[in-house]
Amino acid sequence: MLPPNKLQREEKVRIDLLFSEAEGDLDMTILDSEFNVIDSAVSFDDDETIEATLPRGRYYVRVYGFLGAQAQYRIFRGSGQFG
Repeated sequence: MLPPNKLQREEKVRIDLLFSEAEGDLDMTILDSEFNVIDSAVSFDDDETIEATLPRGRYYVRVYGFLGAQAQYRIFRGSGQFG
């Protein structure tokens, strides 16, 4: 699990997980401060994206491999308007 992100106010957040499916199938979830799942991204393709409007609080991003898969990845967080 990645270190927590603390939002000082409600924000529209975008998280991009970049990886190669050929190395392994990765998925991700956003968890709140009590580790409840807020949103998730699951597919059988390269890369995952979550866009969510989150209220003020502390959030975690969990990256995990489908059936224990492993792969190198890069992760980016943005906020604001997306389209």
